[in-house]
Amino acid sequence: MSRRTLPALPLVTLMAAAVLASCGEQESSTRLCKDAQGRRTDDSACEIGRAGHGFVFIPGMMGLPGRGEQISGYSNSAGNGVVRTAEGRTVRGGFGMSARGDSGS
Repeated sequence: MSRRTLPALPLVTLMAAAVLASCGEQESSTRLCKDAQGRRTDDSACEIGRAGHGFVFIPGMMGLPGRGEQISGYSNSAGNGVVRTAEGRTVRGGFGMSARGDSGS
């Protein structure tokens, strides 16, 4: 009776899972509104186009400055990934996003 050697199934499974997981990864950023002095303010000021206000995009969602705190050193461009508000609402990108979201710019 010959002994069969099974392929390294756990290794194949692990590699397949890693490939599938990486397919769905997208860079994400959090959109915050800043005023003319560079302080974080309510998003509505940017959404209505108040003079001197604009969005900045911070990578991820960790360590977000509070309202009234300085925002500096971040991009005015969202890049290619998913964009969320500080509250976690997706405004651009993301799997299954509806067309009802705002533009994020």
